[in-house]
Amino acid sequence: MIRHASFFLVFLVLASSWHAVALAGGDDEKIIGVWERDHEKEELEETWIIKKTKDKWSVSGTFFKRGQEVGNFKGKDVKYADDVLSFTQDFFKLPKGFETGMKITASAEGDRLDISTKKGTTETKDNMKRAGDASEVLGTWTTSWGGFKETWVMEKDKKGVLVVRGTYKKGDAEVGNWKGVNVRYFMGTLMFNQQFDKLPYKTFINGAAVAGVGRGGEFLFVWANAKQKGKSKLTLETK
Repeated sequence: MIRHASFFLVFLVLASSWHAVALAGGDDEKIIGVWERDHEKEELEETWIIKKTKDKWSVSGTFFKRGQEVGNFKGKDVKYADDVLSFTQDFFKLPKGFETGMKITASAEGDRLDISTKKGTTETKDNMKRAGDASEVLGTWTTSWGGFKETWVMEKDKKGVLVVRGTYKKGDAEVGNWKGVNVRYFMGTLMFNQQFDKLPYKTFINGAAVAGVGRGGEFLFVWANAKQKGKSKLTLETK
């Protein structure tokens, strides 16, 4: 599997800029949603989900590294006042280099979340971006090569979870199929590992890491397995 940092450099070139629209409604709603940031040095993908159910606020977060979840937390004593969200970061699973019990304050402006992290007298500041909704990758995508017709379907299930699956056909006969595992959409990039139920050809290897972006009517992606790596593209068939 190639390193996440390598994927990210590829898509800085491939991806066009994407800006999500902030949620409509009252002032407090501008902070509600999914936020993300990339820790390039540590190769960590950090995602927060901020919710408000009736009058109760909640915050949860996850950390992924090379496709594996390496950390997660929930917010304790979550409050929202004067356009500022505050909470204590309570980790269930602690990523390397992080501490639990950090005091967090956050405020949103458009697609930017400014955050302040305190532990004792030490304070650090950073920001996160509002996550995209993956709408540019949803649909049925196809390509043909070597006598195969390859079809990928990217959609959200009833719970809003992103799922990916694919098939290979020769003529009308299906000769291979796979599903995506460890599927995540981060910083405009769809990432997952291919898990084959049926290999279409003996040279295929299970578990390839895939990362791609939707651009217009094309899905541009790179892939890598234990022995090979490459890049390709699919064309949108139906949205």
